[in-house]
Amino acid sequence: MHTMIVVVGLMHMAAPAAVEPSAPQPEPALATPPRRGLGMLVTGGFLATAGGLLLATSAWSFAATDCSGGSDTGQCWVGLVGAITMPVGVVALAVGAPLLGAGVQRRRVWRAWQHERGVVLKPRLGRSNGAWTVGLTLRF
Repeated sequence: MHTMIVVVGLMHMAAPAAVEPSAPQPEPALATPPRRGLGMLVTGGFLATAGGLLLATSAWSFAATDCSGGSDTGQCWVGLVGAITMPVGVVALAVGAPLLGAGVQRRRVWRAWQHERGVVLKPRLGRSNGAWTVGLTLRF
C-alpha cells in the first residue's frame, strides 16, 4: 500500500500540469447596495464651508488690525479673535475636505450601482397574519 502511494505521488509530480488560459471572471454583482455617502457629503460640506469662512474671517481680521501704535482702543481684540479662530478654521477645513471627497466617491459608486441595476419588477410571496400574500416589488 505504501508503494502505490509513492508511485502515484511520483506520477503526479512528473506529469506536467496543463495550463489553460483562464478567462477573466466577471465581477460578482453586489447583493447589498454600497453606501450612499450622504452623511459624509453633508458633514464634509458643512465643515469645509465653516473652515473656509473662519479662515477668510481670520485673515481679514489680521489684515485690518494695526496694533503697532500701542493704543488700547480695542482694535487689537479683533486680531486676537482672528488668531484664535484661524486654527479652528484650519482643522475644520482639514477634516471637511477629505470627508467631502470620500462622500463624493461613495456617491459616484452608489449611483453607478443604481444605474446598473435600473428599474426592477420582481414577484413577491409573503406571509401576513396567517395568510399568504402575492404581489410585485418595484425597485428603482
